[in-house]
Amino acid sequence: MSPSGVKPPKPRRTVAELVGGGFVVWAFVWENARQALGDVTNPTLILPVPRATRLVEVFVLVALLACVVIAHRTRRFEWAAAMTMLVLGVVVTVGSSLIGILAGYTTVSTALNTSYAYLSPLMLAGVVSALSREWDEPTQFLRIFEILVVLNSIVAWYQFGIQGAWGDAVHGALHDAHMYANVAWIGVLLVLVRLYYTRRGWWRSAVLLFLFAPTAWAAQHEMAEVVLGVVILGAAFLMLWHRGLKWRLLATASYVTACVSLFSAIQGGAPFLSSFGRIERVITNLPALGIVEGYAQIPSVITTAPHSLLIGTSPGSYGSPSAIQSALAGSEPAPLVRLYTVESYELNEATRGLLGSFVQKSTDLTVMLVEFGPFVLLCGAVALWLLVIRPALTAVNSASVSRRIAGLWVTLSSAYMLLLSAGTAFYGWSASHASVFPIVVTGALLAHRRSPGVERARAEDFTSL
Repeated sequence: MSPSGVKPPKPRRTVAELVGGGFVVWAFVWENARQALGDVTNPTLILPVPRATRLVEVFVLVALLACVVIAHRTRRFEWAAAMTMLVLGVVVTVGSSLIGILAGYTTVSTALNTSYAYLSPLMLAGVVSALSREWDEPTQFLRIFEILVVLNSIVAWYQFGIQGAWGDAVHGALHDAHMYANVAWIGVLLVLVRLYYTRRGWWRSAVLLFLFAPTAWAAQHEMAEVVLGVVILGAAFLMLWHRGLKWRLLATASYVTACVSLFSAIQGGAPFLSSFGRIERVITNLPALGIVEGYAQIPSVITTAPHSLLIGTSPGSYGSPSAIQSALAGSEPAPLVRLYTVESYELNEATRGLLGSFVQKSTDLTVMLVEFGPFVLLCGAVALWLLVIRPALTAVNSASVSRRIAGLWVTLSSAYMLLLSAGTAFYGWSASHASVFPIVVTGALLAHRRSPGVERARAEDFTSL
């Protein structure tokens, strides 16, 4: 019995934790099994999972979503508002898909794959949030995620340290090196956030950082400098922001000064830029960067298909992974794919992936804006805020250390994945569910604000992850 008079129950796995944990484990299993379906340099430890089992995942998630939506229970206003926006987005997406299929902009399979890839994380967040309870703890769930990352990092160390692999050949037991790097980097964030709040477990944290960081660096090759810099600077900024007004002003002034200095160095052709390899050519020629051209051509795309302002051009019709992969596999590309995006991906294929996002002209953000339309993008953003990010920000001020850790980790990891999704369509929100699912599930588990008595009791019983 705690001093507050509230007797905390034994920490058992709740339905929300079991459902969320099941989908996260499956995301890792599926990414592992995909090695047998694609062009992987050195497949490792492939689980014999039939491709058709993905249909089971889709069916289970849709069925769970339908159950929580039609269940006669009192719901929180935030959940009801988020699900209203999400359902509206799904309805518009279905209508857009039908129009796109009839007009020849996309196919049935491409539209379904693309819609699920982009909307399933929000659907999962809605299900877990509906099933969550005041006593839910993210502790055990995050431990499971950490174990999955550790197992993959051991495989990655074998590829990197023993086989001497580099770049795309360092992918752990996942389908792609970038997918592995994503889970490794958010694993690094989890270790750093835990240290920030607890100041304990230094040896354990050092071992985890040794497992995660070098292999993630090797997997991302030259881009690792940029990613590592974003992770460290973003984490430092949020930690300073959390300390009070004076620190916020200091952090803002420091980062603005650093950005101005960096842009001045880029314009002046500073010698240190040569140490960044291909990145030097990119930052000295930004207007020709594929990502920049991709954003610049959006008005032209909208002019070509004016209905996209209302309902989008339809999923799988412009630059999403399903649309591009179908074209690269030899299928006839959709009109907008042929006109705007596929050539940049063919150029990357011709250079054996050397140029990557430097030439590719679509990102997850532009895909959502063009294929799904501004309204669905807005619905998705509101749902993400209410179901995941807002609960995480609230948990940062919780009396429970474990909830503060989970809240700050979700905030930082969400920022990382969203920034990544603004720069690529193949390694961010839509493609990297092994990274996105843990983030949205953890945020959804934090949905309930606890009463003061429960909060104090949990603060006493769960003080670390």
